Amino acid sequence: MPTKFISFLGFGTYSACSYFFENEQEEPYVTRFVQVSLIRHLVLSGQLSPDDEILFLVTDAAKSKNYLNNQDEIGNIIIGLEGELARLEKTVLKPGKFRLPKIKTIGIPEGKSENELWQIFNTLVDNVNDSDRVFYDITHSFRSLPTLALVVLNYLRIVKKITIEKIFYGAYEAKSKAVDIEHAPIFDLTPFVDLMEWTTAADHFIRTGNTLLLSELTKKEIQPILSLSRGKNEKANILNKLSKSLEKFGKDLFIVNGPKISKDIYQLNDNIQNSKESVSEIPPLAYLFEKIQKPFETAQVPESIVENTNIVIRFCFNHGLIQQGFTLLDENLITYGCLKNGLDHIQPKFRELYSSVFGLKEKPESQWQLRDRVNQKTKKVSFSKEEQLEAVKKIMSSDSELDILAKLRKQISQLRNALNHATFNASGVEYDVYIEKGNSLLTEFEKMISAKKDNSKVGVYEQ
Repeated sequence: MPTKFISFLGFGTYSACSYFFENEQEEPYVTRFVQVSLIRHLVLSGQLSPDDEILFLVTDAAKSKNYLNNQDEIGNIIIGLEGELARLEKTVLKPGKFRLPKIKTIGIPEGKSENELWQIFNTLVDNVNDSDRVFYDITHSFRSLPTLALVVLNYLRIVKKITIEKIFYGAYEAKSKAVDIEHAPIFDLTPFVDLMEWTTAADHFIRTGNTLLLSELTKKEIQPILSLSRGKNEKANILNKLSKSLEKFGKDLFIVNGPKISKDIYQLNDNIQNSKESVSEIPPLAYLFEKIQKPFETAQVPESIVENTNIVIRFCFNHGLIQQGFTLLDENLITYGCLKNGLDHIQPKFRELYSSVFGLKEKPESQWQLRDRVNQKTKKVSFSKEEQLEAVKKIMSSDSELDILAKLRKQISQLRNALNHATFNASGVEYDVYIEKGNSLLTEFEKMISAKKDNSKVGVYEQ
């Protein structure tokens, strides 16, 4: 994967000092340019190779004053950045063992107008390729250029799939003096660029209900901790469980995995509760925590199938997941009917039987067309028409909510069919109407369940 080191070179007058990385014991190297210290570090540590590229974005004035060699008022030669890098390669990088990457200077305007800022934007975009790894030095950027560059890099992270390896800032103003050499720290600002990813993840979740990016970023944060502790860091393990449950819930929701979704939401809520203390390890996640927790906080034990699925359905309608919402609502009504009538809601034969009751109840018994269900593997009858007839009659005679459920089912099915058939074979409605009707039908269903809360079978798994 190609690697680029990108830096803006400013017009200021820079003083010599030795830049250092926190907790690193490198030999002091005195230079006027933080870029030299950064490139030295990256080359010696193997993070930049001769096949990579160094890009300096310079205005005409900055190139003349600081990139090329210059003279002071009395004629003394002032070595510019170009000369400093040549000295670095010749004296420090041990010719034959280390070599500098290719160096390229790119002219840019000063950024004094909106038009010039767009020129700089285009220059950055044109000089970064798909999947590049990027190290970016923010130290000597002029005026608004650091902010612009950060925004552009975040844009490229999404559009060109680049990897932002590090963002560096040489804090000359935080310098200290040791013997006769001034030392200045180099700060790693990458976590604040990572914050942009968290911003995107937060936006995905709040607007669309997508939990996958939150899961991915949580995993990215805790993996180094788990590796260093060999899986023994308690907080990291708790957050790892949270990451996995966010991922599982998101994926099962996207494929509308009804049998698993009610368990997923309980597990997610449980892991959210268990992560309250550990989440402080990831500050961007900590501030999002309440928003993540809110939609799921009423989730009940895994056995509360219907109630938990209704929470997911409401979540779908609140986040524009209309097709998932109507599919789950339609199927959850069947689940409810199966459970309250003592049928195994997981087995297709019982779900199809209960679903058929809504149509059969409108016909005389003489017109019921029930057929033996045959197991395709064993070729044996798995559900005879006599058994079906008995079950249908029992449901019709004992299910006091059948008429209400039938009315609900008819409205839900019409909208679900319109969605599932892309409105080609059914009359659909507008986006906002789908959401309004979905929430309204779900509320009716919830009210009916609430009125029958004394029915012990509802919400219990039947084996």
